[in-house]
Amino acid sequence: MKQSNIKLFSMIWGVHLLIYYPVYSIVNGSNKGFEKLYYLFLTPLAGLFGFFERVPFFICLPILLMLFLINLNHKWYLNHIFSVIFSYLIVYPIVYEYTGLIHSIESTIDLLKTFSVCLIISCLVNWLIFKKQYQRLRQQETSH
Repeated sequence: MKQSNIKLFSMIWGVHLLIYYPVYSIVNGSNKGFEKLYYLFLTPLAGLFGFFERVPFFICLPILLMLFLINLNHKWYLNHIFSVIFSYLIVYPIVYEYTGLIHSIESTIDLLKTFSVCLIISCLVNWLIFKKQYQRLRQQETSH
């Protein structure tokens, strides 16, 4: 991977941390009143360490999956979307169920709704920020 692509890859996941986890905190209602600002600044760090998923460094799964997929087909944005959907909407609920944190189908549905809203917002913001870079990478791929 080129130096510029490594930088882009890092920025994609940095934006994911900065957007996904604060949105998760707001949608999940885990902050009240004045503490919202405090939570918004700490949630990316908590997300990095797996606080919300209750799985240490869970964020490494979609990162490694995207890295693997980029080496296969070079479609950065689609690989990003696939890796977060696979990790958060398929793997994580299985882990959540296995650890006994889900007790009913309603809690599973609530969890999937929360993840879906957060992923949609995160992926849209990611597209808006990196649209030109994604298009440049696509053009480079088609020219080779």
